[in-house]
Amino acid sequence: QYVMEPGRDSAKFRAFFALWHLGFSPAAAAMNLSQIPVNLVPWLSQHFGPSAYKKTFLNALTALKIQNGIAHGNPAFQRARDEMISQGRIDVGQAPELGAYAEGHNLNKLLAGTKTQKFWRNVSWLGMHMFSAIEHYNRELSFKVSWDLAMKHPNTPRLKEIDANSILELGDIQKRTGLSHAEAVAFLFAREAIDMTQFQYAKHSDA
Repeated sequence: QYVMEPGRDSAKFRAFFALWHLGFSPAAAAMNLSQIPVNLVPWLSQHFGPSAYKKTFLNALTALKIQNGIAHGNPAFQRARDEMISQGRIDVGQAPELGAYAEGHNLNKLLAGTKTQKFWRNVSWLGMHMFSAIEHYNRELSFKVSWDLAMKHPNTPRLKEIDANSILELGDIQKRTGLSHAEAVAFLFAREAIDMTQFQYAKHSDA
């Protein structure tokens, strides 16, 4: 009878199930695909009303389709997007674990490891590639539509709350990025949209 070694084998066991649940599980795929209609759309509707967000949302969808899933905009938007990437909200892999799975495939270019190690690196990369791509798209869309809505509707109650309660952070963002006050408020609102509607990779949310 096989006896699991507490250190090495339990780590392998956890890694295998993490790969399965994130990369190959139909339930994980469905959950990832559902974040926009189930989480983002109701959240935007709550703040802007059921009709105000729709045109902006559809425009953002069209823009990302044309631009291969990468959000673009005026220079202020691009600076805000760079800051969002810097803060870890938009990236191909939002966590070290995802990065390890997705980028381990790069080691194959060095011809490092045994055949078994290379096989599992390929399996890991394939399993996480689609998850990472969908997660990246979800975050790009969430940022784009939330930023556009915030810039169009600056008097929305939640934006006023952010303006009143985040004075120091707004000043810091303006100083570092060159964004205007209204753009900095829009940035914080868009960041909140991502945090509230997409997967959380912060340490406090570890299972």
